[in-house]
Amino acid sequence: MGERGRGDLAETGGQVSPETPKLAALAWALSQNVVFDWKYPRKLRGVKKLLSLLSGKRRARMRRERRQYAILKRSALFSPQWYLATYDLDGRNWDPILHYIRHGWRMDYQPGPLFDGARYRAVNRCDENPLWHFLVFGAFAGRFEGTPFEPLFLTSPPAEAPAVQDSAPSPEAALWSGYDLVSGYAHEESGRSPALHDLAFCQAIADDDLIGAIAALDFSSPESSARAPRVSIVIPCLNHQRLTAECLASIHRAASVDLEIIVVDNGSTDPLYAALASRPGLKALRLETNQGYGPACNKGAALASGEFLFFLNNDTQIAPGCLEALLEVFREGGDAVGLAGPKLVSFDGRLQEAGCLLNPDGTGALIGFGGDPAAPRFNYARPCDHISGAAVLMRRALFEQLGGFDPIFAPAYCEDADLSLKIRALKKLLIYAPGAVVAHHLSATSNSQAGSQANLSKRQRIARNRNIFVKRWAGRLANNDLRTIALYLPQYHPVPENDLWWGKGFTEWMNVTKAQPNYAGHNQPRYPADLGYYDLRLTETMVEQAKLAARYGITGFCFYYYWFGGKRMLEAPLEQMLKTGKPDFPFCLCWANENWTRRWDGRDQDVLLRQDYSRAHNQAFIEDVSRYFRSKTYIRVNGRPLLLIYRIQDLPDPKELTSQWRDHCREIGIGEICIAMVESFDFVRTPQPPADYGCDLAVEFPAHFEGPKRAVAPTNPQWTGEMRDYRDLAKAFMQREEPGFKRLRSVLVGWDNTPRRQDGSVVLEHATPGAFQAWLEWSYRRTLEQNYGDERIVFINAWNEWCEGSYLEPDRHFGHSYLQAVRNALESTRAGGHAFVEIAD
Repeated sequence: MGERGRGDLAETGGQVSPETPKLAALAWALSQNVVFDWKYPRKLRGVKKLLSLLSGKRRARMRRERRQYAILKRSALFSPQWYLATYDLDGRNWDPILHYIRHGWRMDYQPGPLFDGARYRAVNRCDENPLWHFLVFGAFAGRFEGTPFEPLFLTSPPAEAPAVQDSAPSPEAALWSGYDLVSGYAHEESGRSPALHDLAFCQAIADDDLIGAIAALDFSSPESSARAPRVSIVIPCLNHQRLTAECLASIHRAASVDLEIIVVDNGSTDPLYAALASRPGLKALRLETNQGYGPACNKGAALASGEFLFFLNNDTQIAPGCLEALLEVFREGGDAVGLAGPKLVSFDGRLQEAGCLLNPDGTGALIGFGGDPAAPRFNYARPCDHISGAAVLMRRALFEQLGGFDPIFAPAYCEDADLSLKIRALKKLLIYAPGAVVAHHLSATSNSQAGSQANLSKRQRIARNRNIFVKRWAGRLANNDLRTIALYLPQYHPVPENDLWWGKGFTEWMNVTKAQPNYAGHNQPRYPADLGYYDLRLTETMVEQAKLAARYGITGFCFYYYWFGGKRMLEAPLEQMLKTGKPDFPFCLCWANENWTRRWDGRDQDVLLRQDYSRAHNQAFIEDVSRYFRSKTYIRVNGRPLLLIYRIQDLPDPKELTSQWRDHCREIGIGEICIAMVESFDFVRTPQPPADYGCDLAVEFPAHFEGPKRAVAPTNPQWTGEMRDYRDLAKAFMQREEPGFKRLRSVLVGWDNTPRRQDGSVVLEHATPGAFQAWLEWSYRRTLEQNYGDERIVFINAWNEWCEGSYLEPDRHFGHSYLQAVRNALESTRAGGHAFVEIAD
């Protein structure tokens, strides 16, 4: 080959294929042939173009490989030693990173022990180098499949855990470590073995004695002959005569209110149904063909004369007091209640449903399915999205007003959810009443038709009806009403008191900047990013904060409000916002009613400002704070301004005091207010009902949790502080027993108060955006299950607690990762993800 041919080939950066040198030599030779160049110019240009394309591809591939090499080399997820020890690289002296880039990932080789590339590719349908894709794209999009979850921590006690790694700016993947592990803490109350009182439902009746057993039951009521019954029970049936007989027997045994029973036979062939027509006190309606659940209920309701309709599946049995408890809901709630449903249990004693949650795709999640029906969180009345049609009570007038169950869903599926949303569209509530108990054979009747064709037909009906349902209610299903409120510290501006106590011009930033690391890898000091060392005296600062928060899904700030017996502190940002209306962003207040001390912990040592709860000062407090309630951006719960009290247990006679606050707000025209007590200090371990303190809600406060200590070798010989594990905190809050009252959840971003207590700080290690996101996702989902409407609030602690290492604001180490975690968690929750159990009508 001539020198020119070699030069052209060298410029390509190397050999692309075995044919490339030949093409290069041919192009050079032809270009030297004057006759060929003159006679066949187009052919020569074609050869040169082909060579150029091959060369360009090679250069592009080399550039791509260089970029990937640089990224993987910096990543802790690629372990060259582990890779070489694990895989046989054909005996060649391969660079392990280059081998992985060119060949390894295509062969499902793993880059190291902490990343599963095959899983990442499969879940994300990624046809590229999975580790490179994760580091460049996946981490920012919240795609965590295959990312590190540090399995050693699952089995190692704290003292044996690996040493804390260097906390210098880390690869993107490290920011999301902990997501898988913390997600695994999601916990539902464990099911229990059947107890005798559970099995009391199961009064089996022999198949050869069904008619005789029913004949022995007298459903007539002397009182009901003189007036209309209070309740009409409508039972749609299709065969399963033994279940129907047991259902009727349970009604006879348990009911004590005036009622009538209407059995709608949907074309059954079992002999029991013909015999029912002659039973006194029973109305039996025979349909020659199976018209489905909704039409059968509608026809039964048309025969009813009771004030209330109780739709009841024939594969159920009611417990004593069931109807009374459901009727009590309407007595207490009046016209605001549209429908009431019982606690559904399975015949093995486990919970089947404590109300339902509707997902945006139209599927339903049975709240508490498989759990312990005695758990406190399933044993207080509350509104919910939906109550399945196996057992529901509503006023007959409302049922007729709504036109009954829509026959478009016949024969079954989604008609009960459709009715629930029709009721909610009228601003009426669906109330789960745990005092009413019904045992239910889940899907016993709908699943009785064996065979693949029947199952296929069922799935097709479900898919068809769900499509209709979602099209009709898409807007309401998508609006799950979740609100995310971040706690906000208004400390970042100078005030005279801080000038006196700490020196001229003191703000929190002075403590932030002077912090030093106490051990290897300690992430101190912290450096703000986008917003810098801001000053809250500038309206522009708060406007930018609000824009940033809204961009990532934060719906409001909860400002700490400082009031010490008539003296206010750090009020300038709030007053400025109230005066200018900027930022135009939802907010509420939390009275930080603890002493102001030199140790920043509210305890009695070195008190700088002390709380004073005299009657005059308490009256002055509500007069001052109520000014904010009139703001159009003040956060409300069911129309009532929300006020948090940090230490309600410190107030003298809190029930009397909160009653005075409520009276004052009514007198000045604000109306009712919503008071929430923060579960601080002792309340973290021993939660108390808010009503005992005159409050409406409780709010979690994870910062006061104390988990097991971790061993660490300090580099600061003066440090006597403690290291704990963020993941232990998340686990404790995700797995602790739920209370029997209304609680708003909170998620802690992190904790490291080294800026305030250099030598005695407490640090939560392994606090990453990934672990935070997993905890937040769980909190959102549990909030959707347990709370309703305006009470679907999750607090984040905090927006800007820089001196406690708990902030969402961007910094130089994490960037926007914590804010992105909020957005990821919201999107994941709104996409669904709740366990779906088919609800059979």
